[in-house]
Amino acid sequence: MKILVTGGLGFIGSNFVRYVLRKYSDVEIINVDALKYGSNPNNLKDVENDGRYIFVRGTYQTTI
Repeated sequence: MKILVTGGLGFIGSNFVRYVLRKYSDVEIINVDALKYGSNPNNLKDVENDGRYIFVRGTYQTTI
C-alpha cells in the first residue's frame, strides 16, 4: 500500500509517518513538504534511509 502524506516534516505529519512505518511493514510513504515555517527536516532523520520512505520537496505558490 502507498500513502501520500502532505506536510510530513511538521510535528503531526512526522509522527504519523513514524507510526505507520513502525506499525505496517508493507507500506510505502511518499512525503510531500514545501519546507515552510512548520517544517523541520530533522523530524524524520531516523527514517530517511528507510527504503519505504520517499521525500519530495513541494512548491508553495500564492496568488494575489
